[in-house]
Amino acid sequence: MKIKQRTTMIIVLLLSLVLSSCGSGQLSAQISLSTETTTPLPTLTPTLIPPSDTPVPTAVPTEGLIPASDPGQFIHEYFNAVWQIRNYEYLWSLSTPGFQENASPGGYQEFTSWWGSVASIDILNVAVANNDGHHASVNVHVTFHLKDKETLSNRGYLYDLTYDPYRQTWMFDY
Repeated sequence: MKIKQRTTMIIVLLLSLVLSSCGSGQLSAQISLSTETTTPLPTLTPTLIPPSDTPVPTAVPTEGLIPASDPGQFIHEYFNAVWQIRNYEYLWSLSTPGFQENASPGGYQEFTSWWGSVASIDILNVAVANNDGHHASVNVHVTFHLKDKETLSNRGYLYDLTYDPYRQTWMFDY
């Protein structure tokens, strides 16, 4: 193994040990190793990201943002946003991959096709069945008014939700 490769490997290992031993907050470390060059390495300031059980898309659109600490409020805001704001990319991101796969087996295209056919929604009842702050179950009754003038009256759904503390909102889960 060459000296530069060995040095790089040692630096990576040292940084890994230092970062893994730090609990929270910011870490500032100046590392200087004696190798062929005498130029010290730059100061490192890592950004610590809080853990999340829910994967976050690489780019989360924010128009129509629905930060909601109450699962009932989340349901109200989601169903209003789906036909009033129609930011489907953002609304799709409020579902876990498991929910997306089960609710829309045809993927994002099926999701946008369905919600694109909805003219408006009447939210008849939202009842939070349980909520431990991380997971919630919500009974929802809605009436869908479709663009083709068809009405789907008083449809009942039981939704499982997972709270994503990083995004500070609930997400549909399966």
